[in-house]
Amino acid sequence: MTQLQAPESIEAEREKRRRRKTGMARRESRLGVALILPAVLVVALLVVFPLIWNIALSFQQARLINIREVSIIGFDPTLQNYETVIGTSDFWPVLRTTLIYTVAGTILSITMGLWAALALLKAFRGRALVRGLVLFPYVVPVIAATFVWKIMLNPNFGIVNVWLERFGINAVDFLNTRNYDVSVFGIFTITVPLALLTVIAFEAW
Repeated sequence: MTQLQAPESIEAEREKRRRRKTGMARRESRLGVALILPAVLVVALLVVFPLIWNIALSFQQARLINIREVSIIGFDPTLQNYETVIGTSDFWPVLRTTLIYTVAGTILSITMGLWAALALLKAFRGRALVRGLVLFPYVVPVIAATFVWKIMLNPNFGIVNVWLERFGINAVDFLNTRNYDVSVFGIFTITVPLALLTVIAFEAW
């Protein structure tokens, strides 16, 4: 009689364990949802909703004076805004510049990041300090970093132009010079988009 009841009791014990594990998994799942919900709500409020709003707004004839009356739903879509923008003569040059800035800035950022990671992989004296300096751009506010770069590149008293003048190079207005002619050993001249390259360098940094 005892031998006949033993498999049933073992099966009941297994069932209890499965239920216990299932209940624990459900509690962990609810806890995970509760922990991630605030971040999801913040992203939805600050990223997703403005994105949907801007997309809906782009298909409407709206001005700043009546933008409060614009609705996301229940409107007659129009492509006039896109036709106006694409039809301008500056659209394609601006699009090309934007693509160059995006691709070059991203590639240079990744390249510099990998180089810094590999350079700091091996232990050496002062590595902790160098790691802190490498992480400095991440913790510095963008406005403060932009202000510092603007001062450094100032054509009148910026430290970059001070260094250039020591090598006999005249002061350069990096941020306001669209194209700059660079002489290569006096043989030929190359025209570079100086302002764009400066902004890409700042983005990569």
